[in-house]
Amino acid sequence: MADLAYCLSGIVIPSFSAEFDRLVLDSRQLKNNDVFVALSGEAHDGHDFIQDELDKGVIAVLAERDVIK
Repeated sequence: MADLAYCLSGIVIPSFSAEFDRLVLDSRQLKNNDVFVALSGEAHDGHDFIQDELDKGVIAVLAERDVIK
């Protein structure tokens, strides 16, 4: 996961090295053992959903920037 984040010039929140099933762009489609990929788009910014998804138990987030307070 860290290698993927590095290649995409992103970060992994929280830092982890576990296996995962899928990379998911739409937070509404997340299932157990998925990683949420937070992207900034014209209509929505996935970074706005990071904390909610971490609170729900997503195993990690791949993000363009750190938004955890």
